[in-house]
Amino acid sequence: MGSQLSGGFPLFIQVATVLWRFANSSFGFRVMEMALGIKDGSYNNFTNRFLGAMKHVSEQVITWPVNDREQALEIADGFRGRGTAEEPRLSGVIGAMDGKLVVNHKPASRGNLYVDHKN
Repeated sequence: MGSQLSGGFPLFIQVATVLWRFANSSFGFRVMEMALGIKDGSYNNFTNRFLGAMKHVSEQVITWPVNDREQALEIADGFRGRGTAEEPRLSGVIGAMDGKLVVNHKPASRGNLYVDHKN
């Protein structure tokens, strides 16, 4: 899996590549290939590995009030409280994560569901 023993890239290069990708989401893999010689297959493999590792870590770090209805309602009230009684803001939300926008290609079917404030 991309180890140096099999001629792959070191872990720090893989992580740096993914972080660069997230920070520069408007650039494609060709820029990375020209800059560092990393082909598109490796570029995507690095990203998939990184996201898999983050998912594994997030299961230990990020928790949701699954079995605590009172806590879930309290959190939802906090999000809703930022609006008005007539127009509650973020109704039914119990969590949020801030971060860099990552460009995802919209699927052909129902692609308009995948548009953010930047289209």
